[in-house]
Amino acid sequence: MLGPIAQFAIVSLHCRRMQNPQVPADEKARKAALDALAVLDTPPEARFDELTRLVASLCETPIALVSLVDTDRQWFKSRHGLAAAETPRTVSFCGHAILGTEVFEVEDARLSPQFCDNPLVTGEPRVAFYAGAPLVTSSGHRIGTLCVIDHKPRSLNPLQRKALVTLAGQVVALLEQRSYRESAQQLSAQLQEAQQTARVGSWQYNLRTGEQSWSAEHYRIFEIEEPQSQEALHRLYRERIHPEDLPELDRLIERALNQGEGFVYDHRVFLDGGARIKYVQGIGKITRDASGKPVLVSGTCRDRTWDVESENRYRALIETMSEGLVVQATDGRIIAHNPAAIRILGLTSDQLHGRTSMDPRWRSVREDGSDFPGHEHPAMVALRTGLPVSDVRMGLHLPDGSMRWIRISAVPMEGQQGRTVTSTFSDITDLVQAQ
Repeated sequence: MLGPIAQFAIVSLHCRRMQNPQVPADEKARKAALDALAVLDTPPEARFDELTRLVASLCETPIALVSLVDTDRQWFKSRHGLAAAETPRTVSFCGHAILGTEVFEVEDARLSPQFCDNPLVTGEPRVAFYAGAPLVTSSGHRIGTLCVIDHKPRSLNPLQRKALVTLAGQVVALLEQRSYRESAQQLSAQLQEAQQTARVGSWQYNLRTGEQSWSAEHYRIFEIEEPQSQEALHRLYRERIHPEDLPELDRLIERALNQGEGFVYDHRVFLDGGARIKYVQGIGKITRDASGKPVLVSGTCRDRTWDVESENRYRALIETMSEGLVVQATDGRIIAHNPAAIRILGLTSDQLHGRTSMDPRWRSVREDGSDFPGHEHPAMVALRTGLPVSDVRMGLHLPDGSMRWIRISAVPMEGQQGRTVTSTFSDITDLVQAQ
């Protein structure tokens, strides 16, 4: 049998130039799978360090690594017994290990023609023994290895080999779990941001446990500091509902539980003892188990304060206008009007509501005294053409027998219920008579 000196002499004669690892056939997809984990260059994590310490102990080696093979380097997510954080891919043992599906083992790299002149063998960390189990993702891509290294030649026994493979699977599970968790956190942050932008909160109430949970925006809408105990949350919530709205809210929820129907409720949120009021719209639904028993009530709430206040300001503006305003549906029926319209047209609200521009009772005339046909009314033209009509003069015979002249403009609007038209008009009777 040849001695160590003779063996090194023979290897030195046959040691050829170091072979770089081949590039896997699925390199592009493999690299995409690695990047999707978003783990490269992240700080050390105890869960991975525990695994490298464990595998080093089981395999009785001074070095153990979680090595991830990047484009031009191998980077160590966890390293036990090694100071370097990464090495070039061209000199890596792991670059060779990811080419197969089994444990890649080199018993004595100093005697291997493939590795004898590798700088990791001839220099630090003086690799003699290497064994690496590929890290195979759930998509089937080999992104790196869990490997053990020794400064002296050796081999793994069957138990150690099995432990290396098993713990490699655990590393992959932790990597993917970590990725899923971060994706979920990112999605949650995006959801909270979207809820805050839309002023929409979410909530749910578990009928089995009696526990309720709120999103951050739901807390913000009700101006309750989070977190709160279940008892405090229930109490603070009911304290903030306007006392006049609580009975209706309780009735809707009870009906939903009994009939299994969803519900929509508008209520006021009482703040600062009533000094401030928010307007909130809630939407709820019932979830039942396989037997049909209600188990969960969940839904959203939306802060409508800005909308309600805008509507109130708009309504106040419309009601104080000196000009008349009417809104007509697709078929020409008047469906809304302001007080000035009643005053100018000399009609009651009941007389005006539902009347169309085609109604002969208007007895409309032009400035020359000729009839003004209903189909030529600015509102009807706007409904028919979809184009605005401006500054049309029209005479109307009022119920009391007098004549009133108006200047009218009509603007069509497209909506979910089809095209409507809004007409505004002013009383120009004095002007026409003076002319």
